[in-house]
Amino acid sequence: MQLPGLGIPQNVCRADIVGMGCHAGMNSLKTSAAWAIANPGKYALACGVEVCSAQYVWGDETRHNFANVIVNSLFGDGCFAAVLRAAPEGEVQPPPAYLDMPPLWWTQMCVTGALDDMIYTTEVAEKNKCRFDLSELAPYHVGTGLFSMMGDAIEKRIPVHYADHVVTHTGGKTVLDCSAVALGLEGAPHDSLPCTVEALRDYGNQSSCSIMFAFDKLVKRGNVCDGDVGLFVTMGPGAGLEMALWTAGDRFQHSTQRCVKPVMDPHVAEIMVEEEEEECDFRHMVSASSDEEREEGRSKYQVATPPVAIDEITLFYARLKKLLSEAPEQLPEEQMNIIMSFKDSVFKETRQQKV
Repeated sequence: MQLPGLGIPQNVCRADIVGMGCHAGMNSLKTSAAWAIANPGKYALACGVEVCSAQYVWGDETRHNFANVIVNSLFGDGCFAAVLRAAPEGEVQPPPAYLDMPPLWWTQMCVTGALDDMIYTTEVAEKNKCRFDLSELAPYHVGTGLFSMMGDAIEKRIPVHYADHVVTHTGGKTVLDCSAVALGLEGAPHDSLPCTVEALRDYGNQSSCSIMFAFDKLVKRGNVCDGDVGLFVTMGPGAGLEMALWTAGDRFQHSTQRCVKPVMDPHVAEIMVEEEEEECDFRHMVSASSDEEREEGRSKYQVATPPVAIDEITLFYARLKKLLSEAPEQLPEEQMNIIMSFKDSVFKETRQQKV
């Protein structure tokens, strides 16, 4: 349904996400972002409305079920909206943005074993009104699913372990306890997920809207700098899990202290794992003919490489060594020295980042 007063064209592309539950907010953002990427320069709108108070039930069954009592006290109402845009090729100065969320850094998972522990049913005594039954096992299903999803993300070379800020769906206390452990965060949720905990305290669980209320808390904290890396994680019935890694944009304060990016650009990451080595920009550095070109190649990869795990760096240099052994006559001693000194600096920087 579209109100005429909003001024939205009647032929606008719409995608209705209904009934997905608490992880739908992240799915809405991904859907809108995908449309924006397919239509560079045009704006996409992700929005959501949750009226969870309409599901308040106090029937003959519900009032005697402790889990339903918790559900009645946990959920709240809310709404959100986010504007997304992909810069067209060649655009010199895109509009300032809060974040960049490339599709290469998205993943998701569905833990079907949790279907019976997070499910809608009806309350006969309340004229078949819908109610949400949440089992005490639900938080542990979420924790198991998140742990698996993080493993899947690492396999896809999404550098989730370099996130400076983690924002999750508000869930509930036990859900956040399990989530913090599954995500490998240090400390209790009030330390490792402060913005999520604040949103839960102030607004409750607002289902799909919760993630944006928690993000709003992060924005208002004032401790995010452009170039920082953030992680969105949502979870809901199914159990359905959604994740997206992002980098902070120039709507956040500029940092002069960060000299090396915490994670590589996803496109550079994709190049580095190409099976065909000739596609890798590193070859350009090897065959560079001038000091200027070599320095350019070295600085580029000093920015790009630190988040790669040491074993991955070893593999990369093993591939490089194979490449060098196939054509030693093309590599003067001077260029070999550049490569080896670069290798040593990468190992040193990686160890420092891990410490």
